[in-house]
Amino acid sequence: MEDTVEYWKEASRTLQEELDEFVESSKELENALENELTQAEDKNARLEAAILQKETQLQELNKKSNESSQKLTSLESELNQLNKKFQQLTNEKRQLETTNDEQQGQVRILNSSLQDLNEQLDQALEQNVYIEGEKEALDERIHRLLEEKKELQADIDVQSRRVTSEQASRENDEISQQVVALEQQLAKRDEETKELLARQQLLTKERDQLLQNIKDMGQKLNDLQSEVELLRQQNLNQSLLDDLEELRDLSHSKDTQIQTLKDELCALENAKANLEKDIFVLKNAQQNKSVELEKQLETTSAMLQKVEKDNEQLTAAREQMEQKVDQLEKQLEKIQQVEKTQKKKIQDLSSVLGEEREKVHHLAQTKDNSLPDDVVRLRLAYSAQLKANASLLQRMQKLRGNVLVCCRIRPVLPDADNNEDGGKQAAVEALNSEEISFYNQKSASWRPFAFDRVFPPNATQTQVCTDISNLGIAESVVGGVNACIMAYGQTGSGKTHTMDGPTNDPGINYRTIRQVFQLVQLLEGTSQGKFTISLSMIEIYNEKVRDLLVVDPAESPDARSTSSWASASTGMTNTRRQDCSWVECESFEKAESTLAIGRASRSTAATNLNLHSSRSHLVICLQVKCVNEEDNLVTTTGQLFLVDLAGSERVSKSKVEGSRLDETKHINRSLAALGDVMEALDSKDRNRHIPYRNSKLTHILQPVLGGNARTVMILTVPPSLRQAHETLFSLQFAARARNIELGPAKRHVQMRNTMSDVNRLREINFQLQAEKTKANSALSEYKRKLQLAESTLGTVRMESSKKEDAQKKRSDQQERLREKELSELRAQVYSLRESLKDTNANLETEKRKRKSASKNSAHDLSMAQRKITELTSMTDLQRNELMKLRIESNSPKSPARRKVRNSPPPPT
Repeated sequence: MEDTVEYWKEASRTLQEELDEFVESSKELENALENELTQAEDKNARLEAAILQKETQLQELNKKSNESSQKLTSLESELNQLNKKFQQLTNEKRQLETTNDEQQGQVRILNSSLQDLNEQLDQALEQNVYIEGEKEALDERIHRLLEEKKELQADIDVQSRRVTSEQASRENDEISQQVVALEQQLAKRDEETKELLARQQLLTKERDQLLQNIKDMGQKLNDLQSEVELLRQQNLNQSLLDDLEELRDLSHSKDTQIQTLKDELCALENAKANLEKDIFVLKNAQQNKSVELEKQLETTSAMLQKVEKDNEQLTAAREQMEQKVDQLEKQLEKIQQVEKTQKKKIQDLSSVLGEEREKVHHLAQTKDNSLPDDVVRLRLAYSAQLKANASLLQRMQKLRGNVLVCCRIRPVLPDADNNEDGGKQAAVEALNSEEISFYNQKSASWRPFAFDRVFPPNATQTQVCTDISNLGIAESVVGGVNACIMAYGQTGSGKTHTMDGPTNDPGINYRTIRQVFQLVQLLEGTSQGKFTISLSMIEIYNEKVRDLLVVDPAESPDARSTSSWASASTGMTNTRRQDCSWVECESFEKAESTLAIGRASRSTAATNLNLHSSRSHLVICLQVKCVNEEDNLVTTTGQLFLVDLAGSERVSKSKVEGSRLDETKHINRSLAALGDVMEALDSKDRNRHIPYRNSKLTHILQPVLGGNARTVMILTVPPSLRQAHETLFSLQFAARARNIELGPAKRHVQMRNTMSDVNRLREINFQLQAEKTKANSALSEYKRKLQLAESTLGTVRMESSKKEDAQKKRSDQQERLREKELSELRAQVYSLRESLKDTNANLETEKRKRKSASKNSAHDLSMAQRKITELTSMTDLQRNELMKLRIESNSPKSPARRKVRNSPPPPT
């Protein structure tokens, strides 16, 4: 038994020595690796800066080339406009010609209608003359018949007087027969006279109707004359004069435009000469830069070879360390096997050799006295290993930054992101997954910012939450490490949407809490213990802490207990003693309902910048405790802070008044206190005072800002230029927070026993091996980046040479095209002038012809009017004569009637 104890002590000493050697070798390896990584990062940064500079130069060259092409395009468009205007003038000339032809056709139609009216008038006059002749013949016939009647009546009277009484009886019959015959002839004559009178009346009516038609035709002729006169005076002469004036104005404007184009062409030729000079200077500068880049590439290649050699040495050292770790594991297994065998031997000896129980008891006491020394040594080894692990974690945090900063760009909103000029130009753009570029309006340049992760505007809630969960925040909290996820940004930038989110697309709060519950369910069946999860939710409104989970003050204390956030078991500072309600959640559904209650009580209001603006800072605390089921003691405690900060805003833009103004003042004051804390933490002076107590917000967040915790800041920025000033301030604040080194996060655990420490050492060894693997992968990643830089430099050279050749060809072609276009433009200008001269001459001749035609038509119209007037006067005279004849024929004193009455009777 004494030999076994000695063997145990010797194995412990050997293990201690090997652990010391392993720690020293790991420290040396880590220092060398850190130096090499730092040098490689600096060289890679210089190479990336040089490549960015080259890319900006190429972009400027392309921009100048595009400007020259745009100028040429503008000249071509102006020339096309001139051609279009010339074509428009030609079309207007054609329209004027067609209008003139139409008006001449109308004049011809009016002349033809005037001729038709004249012919109808002549026909009417001829018919009137014929009717007048027939009337005169009828009047003469009537006159003769009347005279014959008178003569017969006289003859009858004479014969009646001559007849004697002797012959009366004999000649009575003959006379009576003659009288009857004469009476019959007289009746016939009367009938013929009546018929002639009726015919005369009909002729008179026809003559009156013809006279009325002549008057109507004369009135129509007057109307046509007036219409012709108006058409000629208004439509022809005035339109021709206006068109001629317009053509003269257009000709004058074309001459001025041609002169302007000549001036612009001269200016473009001068600009072309200046551009060629600039291109020559840029080519020389680019060649010099190419030479410098080649030198830098050679230097980088030499450094890469050196890094490869160092990597080989590190690989060999890693293999040696792995062998040592294997040996330690084998020795540990041997120790465990020896312990098992010794226990078996002790049991056998106790059962078989009862008489030697006192000796065995004495040996056991001796072993118990020697065990504390071994435990002390193992604890020292464990603390040394913890220090090594902390140094490795500290190196990772120096490479990545202890405060991890992620930036999310909010998508463009239709109404909120319109710029002052009506456009929608973006103020920030995501360059890649780790860089963002900000547009400075004053200097008209882009400024880059680097973060641990950048989410573009099209990133979904799932993508953002997945990347945040990959940081291992939930695992750290379940493992006993304090953590914080904080959303920072101006008002309306999307902080609450990122942290809380809508019901159908939840944010980081719900997804992270769900992940914690899932991890706890996976670990429930292991030997780590039993987990309890508690939830608390407060808001800081006007520098007052409000508990959002207190709905009914008389609620039962069993469901909701009041305690301090800071407890002695958590290892946190006891500076915060703000009591709040803690709700123990057995499932995620219980936590989700609790969050819904607290969210409904949060203070929100509408401003000019945001319809649902958060008027307070929201802090959600999730506490995870692991309790040993055997002795009911807490082994680990981790707390997760989920912080949704209220957005900073300008009073001049938000237009808040009254209570809203007080809220804005308190929000800006607390955010300024957070900035002061960040500035103090970023200071190189470690003894500088950090003003945590200047605000309730910084006082509550002191455990996660003062070190020993993992902190993730999510910066949300809007894309519009309207809020560019606030966006720049937010980016600068986040960049400053990313440089803060808070130190490694520590687990809040309690030591259990020696075997658990040994197991923990074994786990630490595995973690060291994993860290070495990560370091090797990082070296390979840097090597790959250097190779990419070399290939990028080669492609840049090839592209620059190709661009130079293409630019030469393009410039030659552009010169030839410009000369050709100038010659064509001169020819077009000359042809345009000639066509304008011809157009003016044709318009002058056309104007003269129209004036002469208008004069002739006016003369013809005056002649026709005079002829119609003469015809009208002649018809009036004939009408008067006809009336006189009718009156004379109807009067009893007329000489015709007297002649018939005084004529002698006819012979018997």
